[in-house]
Amino acid sequence: PYGGPSLEPIVILDAATGDSVGTLDTTGISGGVFPLNGIGVSSDGMIFASNLTVNAKTTPFKIYEWTSDAATPKLVSTFADSAFRLGDHMTVTGSTSDNSVTIWVPATGGSAVVKFTTTDHGSTFTPTVIPLTSGIGSTPKVSPAANGDFFISSGGYGIKEYDSTGKYIGTITSMPTTLGSMAYISGGSPTKAYVFGYDYTNVVGITPQFVEATDVTNGITSADTVGVTPILGTALNGNGTGDIAVQADEYGAVTIYVLGTNNGI
Repeated sequence: PYGGPSLEPIVILDAATGDSVGTLDTTGISGGVFPLNGIGVSSDGMIFASNLTVNAKTTPFKIYEWTSDAATPKLVSTFADSAFRLGDHMTVTGSTSDNSVTIWVPATGGSAVVKFTTTDHGSTFTPTVIPLTSGIGSTPKVSPAANGDFFISSGGYGIKEYDSTGKYIGTITSMPTTLGSMAYISGGSPTKAYVFGYDYTNVVGITPQFVEATDVTNGITSADTVGVTPILGTALNGNGTGDIAVQADEYGAVTIYVLGTNNGI
């Protein structure tokens, strides 16, 4: 999470060292349980962040944009059409330059995803509600797949796959159900596809805070766990928060960034 009862700054970190190199301007940001909670960056470097609201009908869900690290935030979308809890996670994919940028926001504890798209290069966004045929749990996060499907991780349900219309396809049964975040990546030759799940286990005596990598190249029914990270820390994470981001370089090497709540990055 990036916010709190009083607005906290968004800290800019050096991706190689983790050093703090600055903060984003938060002028004019307000509303919600947390005025700032989720954040993501488009492939062309536009920064987006959102609040967290437990009822978007009474307290609207908001998305802000920064065009650079030095920019002031601009409100680019407000959603108040349904009484969803929105903002535990948001996922940004695509580019503003070609209008492919998409912001995915699942409804916590519900059966819907709100998909935000643009036709004016990110100046404004239009929300579309995708109903899900199978529900999701706490701290959910969407990760779109290369084939048009999308995955959702959530506490109590693990990782589920849906088609583009929200129809449930299946669950990765090899992964734990205590998953508060995930990320998806595909590429290479031949093409491979992986999901990474952040396990926030919050039981004394059970090893907490790690990430599990699963190969889903051959589909969710053939999912195969291929690796587990070292333990990220031993402090418990009662709310199941935290996040994952993945980045591939031009040589195909992949870096996984994990925010392990109460333990660090």
